[in-house]
Amino acid sequence: MQVNQLKKRSVSFVVLYLVTVTEEENSMLLFYHFLIFYFGCSWGSFLMATYQRRLIGGSITFPASHCDYCLTPLPYFCLFPIFSYCFSKGRCLFCGNQIPLKMLGLEVVSGIGFWLTIQLTTGEPFTLLTLLILSFLSVEDYATRQIHSQILLFPALFETYQSFSGVKFAALVLLTVLLLNNFENQRFFQKMGQGDLEVMVFLALLFGTSVTSGIICLACLIALVRIMVTKQRMVAFVPCLFAANWLVLTYINHSAPQLIMLR
Repeated sequence: MQVNQLKKRSVSFVVLYLVTVTEEENSMLLFYHFLIFYFGCSWGSFLMATYQRRLIGGSITFPASHCDYCLTPLPYFCLFPIFSYCFSKGRCLFCGNQIPLKMLGLEVVSGIGFWLTIQLTTGEPFTLLTLLILSFLSVEDYATRQIHSQILLFPALFETYQSFSGVKFAALVLLTVLLLNNFENQRFFQKMGQGDLEVMVFLALLFGTSVTSGIICLACLIALVRIMVTKQRMVAFVPCLFAANWLVLTYINHSAPQLIMLR
C-alpha cells in the first residue's frame, strides 16, 4: 500500500508542479532554477552510489539501484532525490529500515553546489561537463585511491579540436601516453599516483600552464589543510584538484573574464 501511495504522490506532484509553473513567466524562471538545483541533487545521489559501490569493489551500473538492507530493487518512483526520501518518511518502503539522514543532506548540498556553479561560472556546457567528470573522479579517488581516468580522453580531444594549438597538442599526446600505459610501478608514482598527473595534464590542456600552476598550488594548500585536520599522512589529491579548479573558475569569471580559456 505504501508503495502505491508513493507512486501516486510522485506522479501527482510532478504533474501539479508543471501545470503551476507554466502559468506565468516568473514561475518559468523559478522552474529553470529548480531544474538546475534538482540536476545537482541527482548528480550528488549518483556520486554517493558510486562511492558506496567503489568501497566494496562493485560496479556503478550493475546491479540496479536497491535497498542496502533488504537488497530489493527500487522502482523508478523511489529514485527521485529528496522527494522520495520525504514521501517515504526516510524509510525503505519494503523493509522499513531507516535511510540515513546524511543521504538527504548530501543531495541538498550537491544541488546547492551545482546551482552555485551555474551562477558563479560561465555556465558553458563543456565547462560543466569537465567539472562533472572531475567530481566523479574525485569520488573514485577518495573511495579507492584509483580512478578511471580514461574518460578524460574524450573532452581532451574535443577541446584540442575546438581550439588547436601546439601546447594543447603536446598536452594531448602526453595525456594519451599516460592513459595507454601503466607507470604505477615506477618510483616516481609511489607517492603521487599516475591518475593525479593525468588530471593535472588534462587541466593544463584546458587552461594552459599558468592557470594550471595556480590550480595545483591551491590544491596543495587544500591537501595540506586536510592533512593537518585529519592527521593522515596521505590524502586523495584529485578531490583537492577539483576543489581548486572550481575556486579558480569562479575567481576568473568574476575578476578577469578575459583570462577564461575554455572554448
